[in-house]
Amino acid sequence: MAFDDERPIAGAAMFVRNEGAWLGVAGTSAAARNKGAQTALLAKRLDDAKRLGCSWVTAETAPDTPDRPNPSYRNMLRAGMRVAYLRDKYLFENDRA
Repeated sequence: MAFDDERPIAGAAMFVRNEGAWLGVAGTSAAARNKGAQTALLAKRLDDAKRLGCSWVTAETAPDTPDRPNPSYRNMLRAGMRVAYLRDKYLFENDRA
């Protein structure tokens, strides 16, 4: 969790098994976006994975494209992660929302 004083503003999860870690389920409240919370949570999880003896870490996110910018993708690259492969992803858009 990331906090602004005592108010939670962002969260993220990490699952570790043997020498591997999976990073996922990350989100930031709309009012707190673009303030570095996810960058800090990503750095913390990577440090925790290393401390726990993980030799690899994985995560998934959508690519960063001009029509669909993705800050998560850019955060991962800045943190030193690299793209292993691309795969199709289904996207549900609810026009009634």
